[in-house]
Amino acid sequence: LCLSHFVFRSHERLTTFVSIENATQVWILNRECSAVEIELQLRGRKCTTVFTFQDKLVFMGGWQSENVTGSRNVDLMDISTGQVSSIPDMIKARNSPVGVATENEIFAICNRWPSDSPSRFSNEVYETFKRVKEFLPPSRWSLLPLMIEERTRCAAVNIPDYGILVIGGIGWNGSPLRSTELLTRRSGEVGGGGGEKWQWLPYTPMNKEHCGDPLAVYYQGRVYVVGWVEQMCMMEMLDVAAGGQWTSLNFFRQNLKIYSMACVGNELFASSIIRKQTDQLKIYFKEETEVSEFWSAASATKNEDLIIVCSILVTMKWEMLKTSGVFHVNAEIKGMMSLLGCPRMTQKSETPKVEALFE
Repeated sequence: LCLSHFVFRSHERLTTFVSIENATQVWILNRECSAVEIELQLRGRKCTTVFTFQDKLVFMGGWQSENVTGSRNVDLMDISTGQVSSIPDMIKARNSPVGVATENEIFAICNRWPSDSPSRFSNEVYETFKRVKEFLPPSRWSLLPLMIEERTRCAAVNIPDYGILVIGGIGWNGSPLRSTELLTRRSGEVGGGGGEKWQWLPYTPMNKEHCGDPLAVYYQGRVYVVGWVEQMCMMEMLDVAAGGQWTSLNFFRQNLKIYSMACVGNELFASSIIRKQTDQLKIYFKEETEVSEFWSAASATKNEDLIIVCSILVTMKWEMLKTSGVFHVNAEIKGMMSLLGCPRMTQKSETPKVEALFE
């Protein structure tokens, strides 16, 4: 289950998607993220990358099979009508590219899989030369210059007024990377002109490699990074405006495996599966009123760092697989509420606010 951010009818929404047999299933949640509002399918394609551009969903990539090493196709879906249109094919076939968009460009950054793909180190940009809702000629794909450090399985985020920040990944020799690079237009260049108008600049390296497979989101001048399915209990934060330094944030005593992240409004949603041997567990709220009160108290502090951190706990409701046993996070919630300056919540009850039940 993968998560994505989407703006629908002027409101930010959480979008989830998963590849099923010969299709990609998409769910768009309501503004409160409490229920599915729109359910759609992109038939005939099992996509590996879904993200947003302007007011459309972008579908990119394709599963590798015995005779297929990826896909060059890129489809756009208008959520209000469900209609699907295509833009010109990418130059390189890609299995699991990292997709990121600005107001007027779509970027396909390297490949997550497979590790020996011919396109694993290449990057492309699709430029729309007019700021309109529909794509108009001569929009096209162009190959970007090679990165300073060859990498695959990286993360990428758009930092407004700065550029595209590419984070971590696996280097050409198979080693995990802490390094980051910023893709910007060359001085004096405007829209159009192809890949030669772009340049890579070195940026501040992370504190950890995160298994060479990071996940990243951008939120109000800061970039948050965790490792994909990495057994971890912390994330890193890059404060772009404050000198571009990385800070480690400890947020959970139980190691989590994060599979996907998306930022919607002032909340960070994470799809996570905690494994015990070969079992998989489903986490969901036991008492919605207590969880709601907890989250309201967290939001009331207006501490952006702790709001992002707390949302990892709150969004565990997106777990979807079951096993047996019991897991409590009451102690972690109490500790977090103390940090948030909400002692009433920490003393209210010994009953776990959130618990995972195994069936």
